[in-house]
Amino acid sequence: MNQSYELLIHKTFQTQALGLKARNPRIEDALIAALQEISADPFPGAMQGVITPRLQGVIHKKHVGGRKGHRLIYLYPKGSKFVIPVFISPTPKPPFDYDQVDWEEICKGFFKDYTSKNYSAFISWKK
Repeated sequence: MNQSYELLIHKTFQTQALGLKARNPRIEDALIAALQEISADPFPGAMQGVITPRLQGVIHKKHVGGRKGHRLIYLYPKGSKFVIPVFISPTPKPPFDYDQVDWEEICKGFFKDYTSKNYSAFISWKK
């Protein structure tokens, strides 16, 4: 059975993705494809080295535009029907380094919005 997961788009991620698209219009198709892939199968790519216990196994990553492309970081809260895109690297790999951005702190904020049901932080939300 092929299950589909709802993409829960946070307003902060939308702003970031639109800014990236404005700087690099060619990224749009690859980003849309990556979002479709994680909504179909959110499990591959769990981030290693996550310090926050509540986020261990919840934070995942996906390549956008190939292995040397951008990095998409997203949340898949265990047992949920949602996938929450959190961050897309502003530059492709290799110049992008995860240490450039406190992605775990960003994830904490998104996860708090999700767990506290802060509906206003998201563009789409299905209860």
